[in-house]
Amino acid sequence: MIVKGYYENFLTSLCEAFKTQRFLWGFKQVSDLDNVLSSPQSLVAFYVVNYGFAMIAKVIGQVETAGSFWPDEKKENRVIYRHRFAMQPLKISKCFLDASICTSGSKPGEDCFIRAGHVQEYIASECGMSREAATIPLASSAIPIINECKARKIIEYLQKSPLLVEFKVEPEEIMPQSPPRSEEYTSKNLAEKLRSWGIGEFIILLHLLSGKNVLLVGPPGSGKTSLLKNLLRTLGIEYRLETGNPEWTPFDTIGGLLTTGGVREGFVLNAVKRCKERLERDGKPYWLIIDEINRANVDLAFGKFFTLLDPAHREKEKLEVSGSGENSIEVPYVFRVLATMNSYDRALLFKLGYALTRRFAIIDHAFLRELPRRLGEYAEKAKIVFSGVQTKKSIEELAKSIGVDYDKVWRELTLCREFEGYVKDCVTPVDFADEVRGAGANAWRELVYVIDLSGGRVALDEFLLEVVAKVNEKLASFSDYELCPICPVQVTPGLVADALKYLAVGVYAYKKGLLEKAGLSVELSTYALLLLDTAFSTYILPQLDILADYASRERLQRGVAKAYGSSTSSTPLMKMLEDVERVLKERGLVYSAQLVEKISRGSHVF
Repeated sequence: MIVKGYYENFLTSLCEAFKTQRFLWGFKQVSDLDNVLSSPQSLVAFYVVNYGFAMIAKVIGQVETAGSFWPDEKKENRVIYRHRFAMQPLKISKCFLDASICTSGSKPGEDCFIRAGHVQEYIASECGMSREAATIPLASSAIPIINECKARKIIEYLQKSPLLVEFKVEPEEIMPQSPPRSEEYTSKNLAEKLRSWGIGEFIILLHLLSGKNVLLVGPPGSGKTSLLKNLLRTLGIEYRLETGNPEWTPFDTIGGLLTTGGVREGFVLNAVKRCKERLERDGKPYWLIIDEINRANVDLAFGKFFTLLDPAHREKEKLEVSGSGENSIEVPYVFRVLATMNSYDRALLFKLGYALTRRFAIIDHAFLRELPRRLGEYAEKAKIVFSGVQTKKSIEELAKSIGVDYDKVWRELTLCREFEGYVKDCVTPVDFADEVRGAGANAWRELVYVIDLSGGRVALDEFLLEVVAKVNEKLASFSDYELCPICPVQVTPGLVADALKYLAVGVYAYKKGLLEKAGLSVELSTYALLLLDTAFSTYILPQLDILADYASRERLQRGVAKAYGSSTSSTPLMKMLEDVERVLKERGLVYSAQLVEKISRGSHVF
């Protein structure tokens, strides 16, 4: 059997063989693959077009198509050779024994190949054929040699040739430029890079490490985009920057079919591919920044990627160009979208739907700037809040009443996959995921939620769940359907799960000394209350923001004075929100309480 192909594709497969000792090849036509697989015991002579024979190999078997691989496929951004199989190289031209050929960029000379004419003369001599009868057919991509003598003598000549030597790669020679790289994306490494930055940037990092995308909200010109760009540069994470555009469609973000038959790659798909390439190359992610995201109709433009913004959905779903039937790719768990939103021109721009914002950690840029001054307030509140903390219900009762599934939270915190068998891609940092997984589904809570304070041990997850349960109790007290058709609103389990993931990463960071590594000095009780407040304000309050419209309507209908004297049997909306605000203040969640107070006045906070 003769298999032929162009030099660039041959070299790509050979470089893969240096890593795996499997030589990948593919055909456009399934009939060519059938020809190869029909004689699995036969040896394959590989012919490089315009050069000559360069390798003898043994067929291993068919392999699944997994995206574009060879240079011409990558150039056209589509799968061309979809019918693929693997071979084990047995003998190869001595010019290709050194893996440095993969990076040198130079092409070998003609003396590195065995010319077909030389083989033809040997066949004619050994098989008693005319030179014309001994001609080697090279018209197809896979050429079965029907004549038994002819087939045998082709392999025999190649095996005898001193140019072909045994393909044997020593372990230290296998891709020497690729050391183990999982250690790059660890909480320790990233925290150390934030030295000389502030507590606000550290909080952004915690949200990202917990598996969330980040949406930074603030007025134009306040430095939101610069903050995100500088943060990623400091962390050593490359990124692509795009500015929101009202004309975006899935064709721009994901890609689509061209009239020429090719496929256009959208900027989201491009960023995802680069992220996977960076992980495989050096263990570092590649992220996407979208400036002024509310200038685009993102709910429509993101297409299927809307779902894949949530890392938990990336386990089984792939991103692909619609209608192409190919170009599908796994979105790395570690891939993130960081966005900015203009808070001044909301009325003139697209409103981000709740289903979209649910996939982001929504952070007020002004709050981050104020955070160093707020630490003193958190310190004072923490002395009161954490003194003799006791919950009236067990963690099991609280979780059941809210609908939180701790097993699911644990599993999503530890989701990982491997690239090339050794590069880990995890939702959370590799060191965190490994340690939490090692603790097991029963003991992990102790590691990531329980802290020792002067007043005793405190489980921050229990603290949060009790606050949520009380808030839900207050929310349930208002059910005036005429005024608020969506009431009673309740904090849903998914939001609480997101807050719990963030708390887990935050507590782990403190226990592992990562604040000190980042150059931050914060008391544990102060830090714990800050984590709880930012968890509630970031993940839970956006669901309550919708009540601002109904609070504004109530003010208009009844006036402030009449709001407390409503003739309905239900508690007025403003009174209910004041009760929620009081619960948060009592628990020291001062920033969350301020946001609820704004909502009660009819002002949107996100």
